[in-house]
Amino acid sequence: MRSWKRPPQQGTEVAKFSRRYFFSLACVAMAIISSFYWSGFPFDNLCESADVVPGYDGTFTVRGLDPTIRMNGTVAKFTSSDMQYRFCNQDLLSSGRAQTFPFVANKQPKGDEWMTPTQENVTNIFGWTAVVILIIVVVQFVWGWVKMAQSLFHSSYSVSDES
Repeated sequence: MRSWKRPPQQGTEVAKFSRRYFFSLACVAMAIISSFYWSGFPFDNLCESADVVPGYDGTFTVRGLDPTIRMNGTVAKFTSSDMQYRFCNQDLLSSGRAQTFPFVANKQPKGDEWMTPTQENVTNIFGWTAVVILIIVVVQFVWGWVKMAQSLFHSSYSVSDES
């Protein structure tokens, strides 16, 4: 195959830039988003309620609009001793909330706690690990920029005594 023009001489600069900036920022984004998703699990916006709502005791038949649905005709029984649930917003990024980063267990709204003790431990580990990763990457970037700025003012040339 003929080559009509020589390719540009880029060397490893693109790979170094990608490894330094893109992959570092991708790791930070993954850590932060992972900690956010761990904090919102199980994503159903339900919290256990201690209040008993009257009127739901009894036996009910499940009927859907589509008669071909497999669960049509299923009988559901509810008693006052069954656990009842209420709505609670599990989205720590929703509007109207104060600063919620890092996404740790103590950022849950008072009275709307949905995390189990095990989930609180995992969420705390993920949240603070995301902060540590963010700090490491920011320090790495700043250190690289400082070294780059120093190279503008200090020469790296040295005289060799070998003849």
